[in-house]
Amino acid sequence: MSQPPLSQQIQRLEQRLGGKLFDRTNRRVCLTALGEAILGDSQDLLGRLDALERHVDQVVRGADGRLRVGYVSPALDLVARTLGAVRRAHPRLNITLSRLGTAAQLESIRSGALDIGVARLFEHDVTDRRA
Repeated sequence: MSQPPLSQQIQRLEQRLGGKLFDRTNRRVCLTALGEAILGDSQDLLGRLDALERHVDQVVRGADGRLRVGYVSPALDLVARTLGAVRRAHPRLNITLSRLGTAAQLESIRSGALDIGVARLFEHDVTDRRA
């Protein structure tokens, strides 16, 4: 970052905080009393921001977060094998299983209570109450 944008950001931060953070001369820059007072909190905040960015990256890549899966009983072996591989690839992923019928899975996916479902295939639309 070139000096003018950095200086502008520091000035905006100083205005927001209500005090100067640095004493500047032609030869050196040092922290003011305010700068010294908030240095530890600032370092902690930046560390927490870094941790948040890593966590967001893991969630976006599917390495962390949650996966809510519905399944019908006959599919349990398939679900167990598949999710075993997913768990090995993403050990921090929180996986929740729910044994539900097909119609209940579809409704749970529509409502956001499930992320995916392993259900029976019907030739008619199970949402059509007349079928």
